[in-house]
Amino acid sequence: LESIVSFIQPQLLRKLIQFFNIKNDSNPLIIKGLTISFLMFLSNLLSTAFYNQYTILTVQVAQGCKSALMSLVFNKAMKLSPEERNNRSTGDIINHMSVDITRIESLTSYVQTMVSAPTRLILCLWSLYWLLGKSTFVGIITMAIMIPLNTILVKSLRTYHKQQMKLKDKRTSFVTEILQNIKSIKLYAWEDPMLNKLKFLRDDNELKNLNKIGILSAGINFAWTCVPFFVSCSTFATFAIISDIPLSPEIVFPALSLFDLLSDPIFAIPSLITALIECNVSLNRILSFLTANEIDSEIITKLPPVSKIGDISVEIENSTFLWSNPIKSTNLASIEEQIEGNLSPALKDINFTAKKGELTCILGKVGSGKSTLLKCLLGELPTIPSSNNLKNSIKLHGSIAYCSQIPWIINATFKDNILFGYKYDEKFYQKTIKVCQLLPDLEILPDGDETLVGEKGISLSGGQKARLSLARSIYSRCDVYLFDDIL
Repeated sequence: LESIVSFIQPQLLRKLIQFFNIKNDSNPLIIKGLTISFLMFLSNLLSTAFYNQYTILTVQVAQGCKSALMSLVFNKAMKLSPEERNNRSTGDIINHMSVDITRIESLTSYVQTMVSAPTRLILCLWSLYWLLGKSTFVGIITMAIMIPLNTILVKSLRTYHKQQMKLKDKRTSFVTEILQNIKSIKLYAWEDPMLNKLKFLRDDNELKNLNKIGILSAGINFAWTCVPFFVSCSTFATFAIISDIPLSPEIVFPALSLFDLLSDPIFAIPSLITALIECNVSLNRILSFLTANEIDSEIITKLPPVSKIGDISVEIENSTFLWSNPIKSTNLASIEEQIEGNLSPALKDINFTAKKGELTCILGKVGSGKSTLLKCLLGELPTIPSSNNLKNSIKLHGSIAYCSQIPWIINATFKDNILFGYKYDEKFYQKTIKVCQLLPDLEILPDGDETLVGEKGISLSGGQKARLSLARSIYSRCDVYLFDDIL
């Protein structure tokens, strides 16, 4: 509607110029000129109102798309299989959140341009043909000559954008690695080598490629900027040569107004093309991430919690666990060939039970698979039957709490790390602190359980972090607890 209303303005301008050029009638009706002026004001008012409404709707759609995509990426990151986690760094996921989703969000502001730009272009050329006649075709030919040049430049720009995202992933991953190991880098005085490598990734690779993108984008914008100038010059020159009608103000000013309107879709087209290229690259990256392998939620059979002491709470039968998913096949012999060949099993021929009310300990040397078995109980490793005759199964009764070998601490208070969103129960909270031997730690801390522990528990010692993580798992009041070397 805004595009259609904006084309009323040049026609009203032409009528207003004709009104002032009346020679035969010395006393023209003033009301006619006032009416034309009022209609010009009204058309501007309507155009602004429609444009503001379009902007509001665009922002709403953009924010909705951004929220939905961020939720999808976050939920997918929580479900990635161990194999995919090894292939995708934290920096890749951060780039999906901060760069790819932002580019898709920015495209929503150009969605309406896909409809309005061609509409404006057609209406503008039709109005120019009605005003200038056959000379308009010269402008169309000029425009057609410029399009192939821009097409070649746009294809080159797409290649550079793909390369830019790969370079950005490398740089982000390396920065994340530096921040995670900053303590070791400082202790070993590796600041200069790390900075040199970071400068190489950023200055020699990413910024050079970004410079090429900037030059190419400037060339595309310049080429499209020249189009209205060349179109207007060629059209007016042709009109002056082939037409018997002089270039009077009532032709020139409306035509210039139409050429000004023509520049809007012409300027919007390169921005739209660039946004489409960037969005296409980002969509392919997010699609690749969202279609990655997930942890199979059907590996574990979840059952109601048992009530009697001595009943089996956890049971693994006839299971062999793999590091990566086997190629789908109905033939068990072919799966076994894969295991013997490329896919070495993580754990083989596992049968395990744990009963309610009992403490079951798994002992073994380093690398024997103790932590891997706990990962299997969490359903993070794919499984196949160990024997052809029996089915494999993993049964878990009730809820489960897992305390990892490396404590996971959030940047919050000591108390919030224990509660972790659960309702505060003073009696059970004090009991949890006591059994986890946290009372001496709370006496040392300056603000007791209200002390901020910092990012990853940086203000705590290794033992304090382990005890805090243990207290959080105990306060969750689950039916089954998995502790990985936390004592």
